[in-house]
Amino acid sequence: MVGVGDGPWDMMKQFDDALPARAFDNFQFVNFTELMSQYGSNTQRREAQFALRALMEIPEQYKTIQRLGLLSRRTQLPPCPAPLAPPATAPAPGPAATAPAPGPAATAPAPG
Repeated sequence: MVGVGDGPWDMMKQFDDALPARAFDNFQFVNFTELMSQYGSNTQRREAQFALRALMEIPEQYKTIQRLGLLSRRTQLPPCPAPLAPPATAPAPGPAATAPAPGPAATAPAPG
């Protein structure tokens, strides 16, 4: 997991370095505010440093994942639920949709 932000860094460092209940270090936090202020207006340098810091632990993490056999484990996922049917479509608004409902027929007096 890569976390990007501006703090609180004490808590993030604790997550990154001191969480005991995990098989390997799978956190990497990047102090975005500090990084952006270090390289001023040099956009290419800032982007390169951000990528480097965000991705720097991935090679070591990948090796650990391979060593622990986490990629070769096959887990049975529960079946996906059946997709829902599309909603019923309402008639498009138009003259027929806005006409008053038919009522008793008005009868005109017979000529005579």
